Amino acid sequence: MININLLPRKEFEILCDGKVIPGKFGTWSAKRFSDLKKLTLKQLGTYLDKELTLSDVILNILCAVEYACRKRGEKFEYTDMNVSEWIDEMGGVHSDMFLELCGHAKSELAEVEDEKKNSLNGTSSNEQATALG
Repeated sequence: MININLLPRKEFEILCDGKVIPGKFGTWSAKRFSDLKKLTLKQLGTYLDKELTLSDVILNILCAVEYACRKRGEKFEYTDMNVSEWIDEMGGVHSDMFLELCGHAKSELAEVEDEKKNSLNGTSSNEQATALG
């Protein structure tokens, strides 16, 4: 049996066989994804506007888990096969649990893209929030 906890700040936990596997979708995981796919920041934005493959989604989850392991000083020992098994235990790629996890990631990737667009416009999101009210 597997479960997920979606936490604030794009963190999550995968609860699998009594083990808690933490992850975080954020700048570092997006950087790692970009490095592995050999994408520039501009290319990343364009790439994310397209439909991602299942391999892309699995890699993104793997990067988020790698971040959490490295942040905690733990050995990173997971592979795409582990992520695929977790997805199967969630009920597959069309399960509500998997789609919720993807939504948690997608909103973070959209935030990274928005920050990139804002920085290209010469304003930060904080400056825009201040300007808006």
